[in-house]
Amino acid sequence: MKIKLYPPIKQINDRLFGVPDHLLYNLAFDPSSVAKSVKSAALALPEIKQAITDLKASTAFEVSQDQVEPPYFIKDLIERRCAAQAHNFSQHPSQGQLARIDQVSDPKNELDWQLGSPLVVLLDQATEEDPTIWHGWMVSPDTDYADYWDVLLEPCDEPFDPLAGMVQVWNPIQIWTPQISQVIGEISLARLQAVRAVASEFVLTDSNQDVSNAGFIAPRQTLHNFTVLTGTMLGDEQDPRHNYQNLYFNIAKAIKEPARIALRQLAPSFLKHCINKLAELRDTFGAPLLTADQLIYQAMSTNIQPEQEHTFILADYHLLISIDEVENDTDLLSLKLQYQATAGELTLCLQEEGINSEQLTLNPEHAAATLKIQNNVPSVLIVTNQHQETVNIPLN
Repeated sequence: MKIKLYPPIKQINDRLFGVPDHLLYNLAFDPSSVAKSVKSAALALPEIKQAITDLKASTAFEVSQDQVEPPYFIKDLIERRCAAQAHNFSQHPSQGQLARIDQVSDPKNELDWQLGSPLVVLLDQATEEDPTIWHGWMVSPDTDYADYWDVLLEPCDEPFDPLAGMVQVWNPIQIWTPQISQVIGEISLARLQAVRAVASEFVLTDSNQDVSNAGFIAPRQTLHNFTVLTGTMLGDEQDPRHNYQNLYFNIAKAIKEPARIALRQLAPSFLKHCINKLAELRDTFGAPLLTADQLIYQAMSTNIQPEQEHTFILADYHLLISIDEVENDTDLLSLKLQYQATAGELTLCLQEEGINSEQLTLNPEHAAATLKIQNNVPSVLIVTNQHQETVNIPLN
């Protein structure tokens, strides 16, 4: 029998990836306020164009003055939200906070992503690289979809907004904290330690729990004897929690990408890294007396001044090396090689991760060549002259 959980997957998909009401309104009545890329993407969808048409054609209608008693669950959601908003949570990022994100922003304003609805994360601890980037986990309201690695929030964690229902330990993230709009709850250190224990168990152990029962939750013991409320293990492909987790894996990109951009700003660019690498070789081997086994020193001789900051002369090999970024791809560098002698030849080999990937020969008739190197791929340029003298130059 097919398992039915609430809310349905389609409704969750529409909530996470649909066009929010305020954006639909702006597309209909204030299109100039919408970024061009967002407007173009939205208007490419027939259902959005129809919704805009319907919204423009709508007229005011009479609202009934009859008082209607809202259902109990609606009243409960309202009361819980009001309680969370009335609580004086610190707005300074700290461990255990349930943080709400209303829009995607990043340090370089590169992203124009739109959220279909607010997202929530649980803050764990700041990264060592940058105090504005925190480790944490995605949080969602859909407790029907809890699996063995979801920790449900409990009455002891109140007050918290209904947007938060369970911590997705299986969905860790890094968050750039300036994009947090408000704090909507905060769990105690003891409860945070319980979540951390489940996270450690998730990473380090193979659970012997083989019961799969979507929609069922129960207390269980974790590492270090904490008690938490979780669901059961995922079942076969009919288990709707697979689709649910795929949706949240994808929406987590809206949290992770700004943090990735912020971290990328902290790290030196690939070009700068390679320049520093070559400069270190030049400075290290440029002063001592020459010996037969110190060929890198000869190659990186400072006797000839480079033409640019990113140009190096391998003087004893008559080879000029220029390094530049490839347009629109900062993780790829162009290595321009120029043989400057009027006789002889050089054999060049580019070795990537210990494997020879490209080999070529330079001589006065064919004096120039270009190679490309990738970030995070260990690369070495091996230069051999006609006397079989060789120099190995690590590039990254």
